[in-house]
Amino acid sequence: MGSIPKIVSTPLKWVSKRILHATLLRFPGGDSHDPIACAYCPEMCRFACPTAVASGDDTVTPCNKMSLLHKESRWPGQAAQGGPLWPLYDCTGCGRCTDYCVYGMPVAEQLFAARAKHGWDAARGIHYTDAEDACGDLAEELGDLKLAAERSARFVAGAKDRGGSGVRVSEPKALHSLRERGVKHAHLSWGEPARVDPLRGKTWLVVESPWLSRRLERSEEVAGWIAGLERQGVQFVWPYHRGRDCIDAGGEGAHARLFPETAARMALDVWERDGGRAQGVLCFSARQAAHLRKTLGTVPVVCFEELS
Repeated sequence: MGSIPKIVSTPLKWVSKRILHATLLRFPGGDSHDPIACAYCPEMCRFACPTAVASGDDTVTPCNKMSLLHKESRWPGQAAQGGPLWPLYDCTGCGRCTDYCVYGMPVAEQLFAARAKHGWDAARGIHYTDAEDACGDLAEELGDLKLAAERSARFVAGAKDRGGSGVRVSEPKALHSLRERGVKHAHLSWGEPARVDPLRGKTWLVVESPWLSRRLERSEEVAGWIAGLERQGVQFVWPYHRGRDCIDAGGEGAHARLFPETAARMALDVWERDGGRAQGVLCFSARQAAHLRKTLGTVPVVCFEELS
């Protein structure tokens, strides 16, 4: 019986979306990917943003952040009454708002790019060492494109000097950043799991980034890894909400340093919603693992890389 409401609601949602797109969401001309489109939208993306949900702050809904960007471009220095445009930084890049936007507005990409122009002292004051941010993806997220480019170029050059068949990185987000910069021969340094013992005896909640999995074209690979471990007797549960409904856990980028309370709330939300069915968490980012361990305390957390 549970499938009947879904069968009925899915076409109704699609029809509603088309009607809104053709009527209420029209804006006066221009590119639908221009932030002006967000200024004419009734914030349909509000529920899709994990930072807005976790913080309870309407200022950081995707619609409001993009509207702020539009206002600043039209009336420089007045959008935030002369103050820093800090809401532009309250975004993890998870991509859920773009998934739900009727225009497919690339919110994260536009916000990340805008940070280079609209600096914020709190962001500029964060320092990551070359070891912590070898590929420059965290510097890029904080708006320091010069440092990001330098680190990226240095990392790629060093990888070539070592004579490998390609550039190998351990962080999925860093891999995405390199590929966006045109490094086509970049790959993850980990793959098929070889160690199963750390997972035996518990049921594990799988926490991964659907946005990154799509961008890296590895969704099927992730599912295959989990299926392979299940065949070896390891038990997993997936979040009730997956794919475009998955809530970001908040630890893969620089956002956790800028907004630690919101990032911690995001991690707790993930565990409080789905942790009742599991005794531990399996994630796919060392940064995420460190964030979850810090936030969830005694809950066992394993990073997939540790199994390779």
